[in-house]
Amino acid sequence: LLDGRSELPIGIAPPHAECSIHAEDGSGIIEGPGIGELVVAGPTALGGRFATGDRVERRADGLYYFRGRLDRMIKVRGYRVQPAEVEATLLDDPRVREAAVTVCDHPRLGAVLQGHVVVRHPGEAIESRQLRGFVAARLPPYMVPQRIELLSALPRTSTGKIDYPRLAGRASRSTRPADEQQ
Repeated sequence: LLDGRSELPIGIAPPHAECSIHAEDGSGIIEGPGIGELVVAGPTALGGRFATGDRVERRADGLYYFRGRLDRMIKVRGYRVQPAEVEATLLDDPRVREAAVTVCDHPRLGAVLQGHVVVRHPGEAIESRQLRGFVAARLPPYMVPQRIELLSALPRTSTGKIDYPRLAGRASRSTRPADEQQ
């Protein structure tokens, strides 16, 4: 039923493949209904087994429903971007101590990357333009953050991990083009 309100399943396991759902906390395979990472095994899977990185829900009727990605893969200007790759490039700059990358909506450009950086030496004069140039020299243009925010510290969760949702909230409030930042 394509009424715009009903949810459509992504399907069931095909006869030539075995699909399983693995718990996100690493506790094992979820039997029956549940939500976790879709893993496909069989002759069509590379190496015999393929962890898709897709979060899916399997309902009691055996149908699978897409619930998002487990990694932070995003699309920017039609390209798939792994923010961790951009973060690693920022960390290659000897002036950078910590880096995080989020995505935000730009009024003109759509989805854009925003970098959040803690510099190694807080008193050091460094501009986001310099960091963007560093990234631009190493990655394709669609992977260069539209803006790089310099912070004294990255926000952390109660477990000490980078609080990406909080950073994304900051990014969505500051979506001016890079050429207006300096």
